[in-house]
Amino acid sequence: MTSLWLSFGAGTDLAGLRASARTHLDGQLGSGHLDEALTVIAALVDHAGGEGELIVSRRDNNLLIELVTRTVLGGSPPSPPTPCWTYGAHSTGTGGVIWAELAARPCSSGVTAGWRR
Repeated sequence: MTSLWLSFGAGTDLAGLRASARTHLDGQLGSGHLDEALTVIAALVDHAGGEGELIVSRRDNNLLIELVTRTVLGGSPPSPPTPCWTYGAHSTGTGGVIWAELAARPCSSGVTAGWRR
């Protein structure tokens, strides 16, 4: 398993987070899924607001994006750009976690999501 773990705070440069994630995922995802992943990262960080940790990991041919926040989350997380993603959120005692996952399986859009080999 490979992971990227970055802290973010209010006013964090989303372009910098996206650049770090692009570098981490480059060569592991096809270009379409890489662009989707970067869009999801930006949307989740924007939704989280405040400060927290961004964790991007690859496990069992799945891409998991998690944001652990230090503030209580309001509302539903943003919807992913395609139906190839699953997503959710839950509160913790000190904040919350919002996540999105891209699985290496055919999805309802007819696109096969997953890792580029």
